[in-house]
Formats: sequence, structure tokens, C-alpha cells
Amino acid sequence: MAVKVFHADAKGFGLLSSIMAIGTVAGAFLAAGREKPNFISLLAGSAVFGIGCTLAALPLDTGGSPLRS
Repeated sequence: MAVKVFHADAKGFGLLSSIMAIGTVAGAFLAAGREKPNFISLLAGSAVFGIGCTLAALPLDTGGSPLRS
């Protein structure tokens, strides 16, 4: 994905992997800190995930990607 979508090299791939890892760890800490999840937090998490997937699917033809070297 880093090469074909974002036209990035190894630095860009490393940045993408690091961002995903930070999000994973942050989500794990938030989930572990809750005693019992409620419906509102589940709905909010689903909405954030959906918005993130939608933004990731949008084309980046706006003049340049921040991941380009």
C-alpha cells in the first residue's frame, strides 16, 4: 500500500506502520481501562473507525502527499 497508493519508499512504509502501532496500543489501553463497555462507546468507536476507513479510501491527488520523499 505504501508504494502503490502513497508512492512512498521504506520511510513512508515505516511511518504508516508506526502510526498503526500507536493507534493499536492506544486503543488497547483505552479498552483495558474500562470496567464494562457501554453502547455509546461502542457506537463512537465504530463511527471513528468508519470515518478513518473512508478517509483512507479517498484519493490523495491534492498536489502532494506528506509521505512522499
